[in-house]
Amino acid sequence: MRLVVLLLVSLALPAGLVYFFGWWSLLGCAAIVMALCMFSVRAGRGTEATRSGALTRYDTGLG
Repeated sequence: MRLVVLLLVSLALPAGLVYFFGWWSLLGCAAIVMALCMFSVRAGRGTEATRSGALTRYDTGLG
């Protein structure tokens, strides 16, 4: 049930943004989501590496 609600919200939110603000708002929303995903991946790698003791948070990055 939670997955269905999440799916409906994820479909309704971009549709509402496009309806009220136009297509540029959808592109901006996608850019924000991508930036958050990349940041969370970097943060996740940093914590994993610090836990293992091999790397510090300054050594993390994509690639």
